[in-house]
Amino acid sequence: MAGELKEMLTVLSDVIGKLPDMALWILLGFGLFKLTILLSTTGSLLYGFKLLITRAFDWMDAKRERPKEVSVDKMFITSDGTFHQFLAAIVRIKNVTTPTKSIGSDYIHGCDVGWLNQAIDMKLEYDKENKLNRFAE
Repeated sequence: MAGELKEMLTVLSDVIGKLPDMALWILLGFGLFKLTILLSTTGSLLYGFKLLITRAFDWMDAKRERPKEVSVDKMFITSDGTFHQFLAAIVRIKNVTTPTKSIGSDYIHGCDVGWLNQAIDMKLEYDKENKLNRFAE
């Protein structure tokens, strides 16, 4: 078997050696063309399999139930509308005129945060004095 293969390769090299240069270039071009077709077909098949698998996982992932909370700086807020209510409450302070801020603004500044902290402290103090908040110290 090895002898037959060796004999066939020698015959093939003799035939190629006797071909004119133009025929060699044509054979080389045809071989590259066939290789390109083979690789592009293989690539498109692999891309098709990848697309199929991706779509299947996306479909399975869409069925999975999502968590019902939003995480903001290691603080979890339920997403049943509470997060939007929380943001709406924060946005209320942006146009408030306070003793430390005399002009309403579309921005929330450090003085707004200080004012909000004071308001929260006053509310906690009031709840603590009147025993309204069971979480107050």
